[in-house]
Amino acid sequence: MARSAMRRLSFNESARRKSGPFLPRIPWAYRNRSALQNREREMSDSIFTFTEDIIYVRKEDMIDGPHTPGQPRQTAYEAEGIWTGVTTITAVEAPSQWHHHKDHDSIMYMLNGEIRVDWGVEGERSFTLKPGDFAFFRRGVIHRAQALSRDGLCNFAVVRLGAGETVETVDGPGPNVIDAAH
Repeated sequence: MARSAMRRLSFNESARRKSGPFLPRIPWAYRNRSALQNREREMSDSIFTFTEDIIYVRKEDMIDGPHTPGQPRQTAYEAEGIWTGVTTITAVEAPSQWHHHKDHDSIMYMLNGEIRVDWGVEGERSFTLKPGDFAFFRRGVIHRAQALSRDGLCNFAVVRLGAGETVETVDGPGPNVIDAAH
């Protein structure tokens, strides 16, 4: 599984390098037909071990957790290498608990509300997310979030790719836990 996932990422990375900052970003498939044919062969075997061709999860069928104080989550789907679900930011008066997703890269899409995310070695960096915004978190980045919407509706969809526990709380900001370990 990891090898095919790495191959797919390297194709995307290669496409980004070839197009460069000043050239149009032409999809790699149009530049390299043989790569497209190879990729189609690779794609015939899913990197996930689905039990069905399509899995759908209704809101009422989601499972509670894993939680961080100020950030309850609901799991829609979890299998080896992937976690996906919805996070609600309930931290309005104060930010949520500092935490990281040690061995998971995370992609989040803001559904409703507005949040501020703090991060950085001293917690000195921040950005705001509004509906329709995406954020990409590299594994091991310590961060926290606070709802800026006073109506209590702050939800985002998350896809995490990696292994092990999806959330680990810490006492405060700091360097990326993966970088600090090396």
